[in-house]
Amino acid sequence: MTYPTHHSEEVTTAARPAHPSAPALADIDRLLAANAPVGTLPPRSRARRPSKWTEERIADELERFLAGRTTRPSAAEWKQAGLGGLHQLLTARGELGDWLERFGLAASGVQRWDERRLRGELTAFVAGFSHWPTWREFREAGRGKLCAAAAYHGGLAYWAAEFGLERRPARRRKAPDAS
Repeated sequence: MTYPTHHSEEVTTAARPAHPSAPALADIDRLLAANAPVGTLPPRSRARRPSKWTEERIADELERFLAGRTTRPSAAEWKQAGLGGLHQLLTARGELGDWLERFGLAASGVQRWDERRLRGELTAFVAGFSHWPTWREFREAGRGKLCAAAAYHGGLAYWAAEFGLERRPARRRKAPDAS
């Protein structure tokens, strides 16, 4: 079949690339026959298939996943457990906090640092060091947030002095030669 264009040439259906989102030819024929304005397409069906995550299934999965936990799992832990999709769904719906509260977990993922907790975790971490650890050493040990908390609550110089450890001078990167 050929279709007229506004340039008085004709385009055949064979020249039209097939694309999954392209309207069916029957729809185009119907619109052309009705002299519908250019760009008018029939409404697409917005029917969605039912979610595989029913309330009951969510509750069952969370009961297994959260059993024995006292803190909110990280996004990586959700993924590791094969529940990354559920985590995304609950976050997108704004329901994650409600579900966590149902299972006795704090809705907030923010850990609060008070002096007692900070001092305790720093004591355990710096025990193996003869100097105050660098940012890189904290990060490589997976304790970057502990270092950030120490920097925020008093500063690294303060905590190094509290533990009687000397801070190493920061290494500066050399600027590349201009030559």
